[in-house]
Parts: sequence; structure tokens; C-alpha cells
Amino acid sequence: FMGLTHPQRFGQVIAQSPSLEAIRASDLEHMIDSNAYSNPKAHFILESGIFETIPCELEFEDGAIQSLSSFDASQNAHDLMKRKKYHTSRYEFIGGHDYVCWRVSL
Repeated sequence: FMGLTHPQRFGQVIAQSPSLEAIRASDLEHMIDSNAYSNPKAHFILESGIFETIPCELEFEDGAIQSLSSFDASQNAHDLMKRKKYHTSRYEFIGGHDYVCWRVSL
């Protein structure tokens, strides 16, 4: 989130199994839109495990409900960032939300 909200300070981001499902999809899209051109040199690497597919159902303060897995949220964010011309890469690993997987890829 720091890389998305302050890309001029945090321009090189590696997000392993990011918790992007925990934020409303429209809010995430707004974050991506509003900071797309803050740092043209910023680079984001998003990485998710292929077993991170269990949807997390969240209800927000206004009663809106979102059901999204970590894997899908990462893919959606990557697609949005690509459309906004962010320098971004996305990788998938065989595993779940697990430090052993993160250690190997990092």
C-alpha cells in the first residue's frame, strides 16, 4: 500500500502474497489511478501462490460485500496497473501464503 500511495518514496516494490483482497476493489483502483504518474520510474513486482485462491468475504462499513481471493486480487491489481502504464511484473509460485515460498523466490 505504501508503494501505491507514495510511489515517489517507495518506487521499487516487491509484494509477496499481498493482501490486496482486504481493500475494496474500487478503492484500490482509485489508488492506482491517482498515483499512476507520480513516479514514472517506479516498478512493482507482485507475486502470489497458486493455492491462495480461497475467497475472503468482507463486509465494508457501508454494507457492501466483496468476496475475492488473494490470488485474484493480485491479478486484478496487476491488470489495472498495466492498463495505467505502471512498470509491473507478476509471478506465480507453487504454494500458498507461506514464508518458505517467499524466501525461495526472494
